[in-house]
Amino acid sequence: MAAITQNLKLLSYFELGKSLHSSAKLSDVFEDVITQIRLITKARRGFIVLHQANKQHEQLVFTTNRQNRIREYKLASSRAPRFLALSEGMHPVIRSLENMKRIWDDRPQISDSEARAKTLVLICPIIVRKKRLGDFLLFGDRFLEIFGQNDIYLFFGFAEQLGHAILNSQYYQWSFKDSLTGLYVRRQLDEKFAQLVEEFQLKKRTFSLLLIDFDYFKQVNDEFGHNAGDQVLRDFSTFLISHLRDKDIPIRYGGEEFAVLLPDATAAAARKVADRISAGLTDFHFVTGKLHTVSQGIAEYNGEMHLDDFVARADKALYEAKTGGRNRIEMAP
Repeated sequence: MAAITQNLKLLSYFELGKSLHSSAKLSDVFEDVITQIRLITKARRGFIVLHQANKQHEQLVFTTNRQNRIREYKLASSRAPRFLALSEGMHPVIRSLENMKRIWDDRPQISDSEARAKTLVLICPIIVRKKRLGDFLLFGDRFLEIFGQNDIYLFFGFAEQLGHAILNSQYYQWSFKDSLTGLYVRRQLDEKFAQLVEEFQLKKRTFSLLLIDFDYFKQVNDEFGHNAGDQVLRDFSTFLISHLRDKDIPIRYGGEEFAVLLPDATAAAARKVADRISAGLTDFHFVTGKLHTVSQGIAEYNGEMHLDDFVARADKALYEAKTGGRNRIEMAP
């Protein structure tokens, strides 16, 4: 029976290995991998964490919701040392969830027998060519009953396959980020919009869209040259990120246009963000030595099923801001 079980597990991991190459979109691979691993191991939750996964050296955390749809979160680079301390070097480790929380909060550890909650966490490093790209985490109460030591090392080998898929993916090579500004590229707007719509349908969590257009940007290029223009866009992107929350989603929409998806934000809350951006620019120093302004349009989600319809409302508000004299903020009805 043990041999049959082991063969079934080997087959399951083989199928997982094939799924690593079934999609060019790594988020789809992560969704498939986490879902299948949870089924095999009976784990309650699964997480994939990528360390220093973007130009801001943030950690990206991927998990699945109850509908087995992928979700992505960001952790600031300052949290990385705490996360790395959860595991022991380059080898898989099993911890109680309580001890994991203690390490995360920088508190003294306790023995596993003292832990009140019996939830365990398997932390498996994702390592390729001696470089730790991230970790695969499994949470559960009973999954270790069918997940023996040999399975852990088998899982460790699978994690290495996952690491190669990450390295080879365009996702990890910043293709989801704009090379000039470091913001999300426009095509990410579709994916992020779909995720927020699903959250709205499940939990009635509203969100808003902010469209931003850099005023008179052509004059910057004409007067100072395209290199200076590029630097202005880079500087504005850095400025923009500093005026947003961690969960906000800044996107380079095209040229000198930017879009920001604001989760859990009404139009009134989005207006406060837009006001903060406009006010902050009055004291911001660009490479040109001049004051630059932006025009902004705001739309709160109103049940649109198609992104184009949602963007059109914000775009109309932006158009009114530009034709009304620029350096203005307008809100869609």
